[in-house]
Amino acid sequence: MFRVIDLKLNIEPLLTLLAAGSYSTFRTCFINLFNKLRDRALLVYPLKQVVRSPTRGTAILDKVYTNVSNWYECPVILPNIGRSDHDAVSMYPKTNRPIERGTDVMVTVRSRDPNGRAMLADAIQNINWTPLYRMETCEEMTGYFYNTVASMIDY
Repeated sequence: MFRVIDLKLNIEPLLTLLAAGSYSTFRTCFINLFNKLRDRALLVYPLKQVVRSPTRGTAILDKVYTNVSNWYECPVILPNIGRSDHDAVSMYPKTNRPIERGTDVMVTVRSRDPNGRAMLADAIQNINWTPLYRMETCEEMTGYFYNTVASMIDY
């Protein structure tokens, strides 16, 4: 399971994770120790174990790990399903979860069609550059050139 999580997070670092499972089949001390180590390993990702109420007696056998616990209400413990010897866990999404917005970025996308390029080339060839040649400084000439060309590109 850890290898799969690592592979997916390397491809998509902002991946939403939710791992759920029943731990009721593990009974020996060795397996219980393994489960504790696995629980600690899952917390490295960082995943939060969200089930806090016991699902059989005083033990939490059903666990849900996620990196988006704020998207869900507290898990609800439901009666057992079928012949199961422990309760079920249900999670419901928050209806008004806080939306984390980034900053707005303005992006200018210009047309790249051949007709537009031909029209731009024709417009540049027909510019009267005489005012440019009469300017005194390089900064004035550069500013005039860029403003003239940009006005044609943005048209």
